[in-house]
Amino acid sequence: MATDQTELDRLKALLGKKILRYFPSYGNFVGTVSEIDEERVVATITYDDGDSEEMLLDKIQACLVPDEVKPEVPEEPKGKYANTTWPPPSLTARQIISSERRTRKPSQQALEAFLLRETLKFSQEAAKQEKKTAKSKPKTSTLSATASSGGKRAHGTGVSKGLKTAAKTKKQQQQQ
Repeated sequence: MATDQTELDRLKALLGKKILRYFPSYGNFVGTVSEIDEERVVATITYDDGDSEEMLLDKIQACLVPDEVKPEVPEEPKGKYANTTWPPPSLTARQIISSERRTRKPSQQALEAFLLRETLKFSQEAAKQEKKTAKSKPKTSTLSATASSGGKRAHGTGVSKGLKTAAKTKKQQQQQ
């Protein structure tokens, strides 16, 4: 009981004193010995960030800051990532490095837009190829193809007016 009384006297002497405590993954925090529970012989430490905890005398003495020294707390970081911890406490570096990138399944609207773009590209390429083949073929072969198919192209596309008249004149010449 005598040791409890001496510890209690020592705790009372520390009332209002500053401590500097390190918390892993969070850094150093400054606290003040604010209250003493005489029944349990513990002191309540209130930290500058508003948090509090109870500590025994030996732990307080280990963290105690001398009166003439002001505890240095680093300035709060500023910017976009000021209040973040990296890596997050729930993840290990191995999990971060080895994890595969997850991709979302595209929505129905995104799929339809993609298919529409691809269809347009395909039809434009087909039209370019058709123009190239039309330019490279001689006109007589086009006329003979239209004449044999009854005035229509074999590809199912419409025939221009100039080709129709040419086909009619050729047909008339054959009939005579």
